[in-house]
Amino acid sequence: MRNISHRKLRFGLTLLGIMIGIMAIVSLIAISGGLENSINEQMAQFSKDDIYVMPKSVTITDMGQAATLTKDDASAMERLGLFEEVMPMLMSFGAVEYRRETRNIQILGMEPEDIEEYLSQGGLDVQAGRMLKSGDSNSIVIGSRIADNMFSKKISVQNRIEINGVSFVVIGIMEPIGNPPDDESAYIPLSTMRDVFNKTNELNMILLRPKAGQDPDMLVARVKRALERERGDENFDVMTSVQLIEQISSLLGVVQIVLVGIAAISLVVGGIGIMNSMYTSVLERTKEIGLMKAVGARNKDIMFFFILEAGLVGAIGGMVGTLLGSMIAIGVDVAAKAAGYNILSIVITPNLVLFGIGFAALTGAISGAFPAKEASKMQPTDALRQYA
Repeated sequence: MRNISHRKLRFGLTLLGIMIGIMAIVSLIAISGGLENSINEQMAQFSKDDIYVMPKSVTITDMGQAATLTKDDASAMERLGLFEEVMPMLMSFGAVEYRRETRNIQILGMEPEDIEEYLSQGGLDVQAGRMLKSGDSNSIVIGSRIADNMFSKKISVQNRIEINGVSFVVIGIMEPIGNPPDDESAYIPLSTMRDVFNKTNELNMILLRPKAGQDPDMLVARVKRALERERGDENFDVMTSVQLIEQISSLLGVVQIVLVGIAAISLVVGGIGIMNSMYTSVLERTKEIGLMKAVGARNKDIMFFFILEAGLVGAIGGMVGTLLGSMIAIGVDVAAKAAGYNILSIVITPNLVLFGIGFAALTGAISGAFPAKEASKMQPTDALRQYA
């Protein structure tokens, strides 16, 4: 500690590299982990037995093939007789006009009774007006951000808006949940959706709610076989809620690894700074090394002292970096919530704190190992010659 305090400027600059690297890594891990927590919390509100049928992602090899679902696919699911609910969905972005202002908004079309079931299953409800009912045609339920933030003037129940030039009456406004895709979505009857967007046969997703006592894995296999017979192709994906959550978590994990890898570059730079600082320290403390060896210090003792010093520099940088990284992650969470985006669930865990400090200390120790080895090789006579 005394040697470190004698080299304040060099110590500060060396510390900076480690601190920035750990700060970036901790903040990115916390933010991406918070996003994953939020997604898992939302998905947990839906039934774990639900099955989702979606078009397969289009790749270069199947660009010319159909990558949508159809009404016939939904009918094939109903004929299986294995499901309490078969909920076909059609989604598209549409030009929504309100008082001469136009915004591009995601519209979801479902059967009116399915919309209420689908939203209530996720704990969602209207804060004003009502849900869609059977018999509604040119009626619409809109998300809270559409009503409050997307236009110069707020939209209220019974106001009229236009979608692709077709007039709709706003009969309900959803409660805000802080998730932009939901708060900025609107819901209309499926039949009306087909007319407005001229999609007479297409579907984007089919939600299947199994009857009690069914095995989800068995149902997935049955659904795949039925769709292959109906469609004559395999341009679709069938997943349970659990599989969907696992897929999202896997994708977020890849993103997290990439972001942390980028942030780790700063940590490598910090490690090089420690190595450079320790090499300089070895040259400055030649007499000290010689004196220690003259009174009986072994090579491994000299190595230990220098590695310990390098590790200490890394640990201090890790403490400061972890603190700043945690503050940044919490600040992003607070800012997102203040802006109406409740998309993060940041939790700074003890494991994350220990990881940040431990990783920095290990980086420092590894960076100091090479200078420490050079110091341990010094001969006492060569080092003490400087006293002459």
